[in-house]
Amino acid sequence: MTKFGDYENLIGYSSATGEEKEIPNTLEDVADYVVREGLMGDVEICTPYGDPVLNTMGFFVDRCSDPEYMEALRPILIEKQFNWDQYVDKDDETQSDEDEDNQPEM
Repeated sequence: MTKFGDYENLIGYSSATGEEKEIPNTLEDVADYVVREGLMGDVEICTPYGDPVLNTMGFFVDRCSDPEYMEALRPILIEKQFNWDQYVDKDDETQSDEDEDNQPEM
């Protein structure tokens, strides 16, 4: 068990949105948050008491305060990083395609 196992939730902070969000303390949910928010900017995750868990540069982990936690997170995070395009909002892509179609030809 990692030193963060006793917490029901962790707190994620996105530099892109400036918002804090409670994240269920599962490896799956943490990896989802890191990739989804990391596509837009850096991420910090800490305990509810403010103890650092990890921080990122984009969706790549820069530092993690618990090597055991990082080892458990790594395979799940890598899988989600390989499939990062599933985190892109499809509505944004559709709108971009429509905008390109409406551009005057030169």
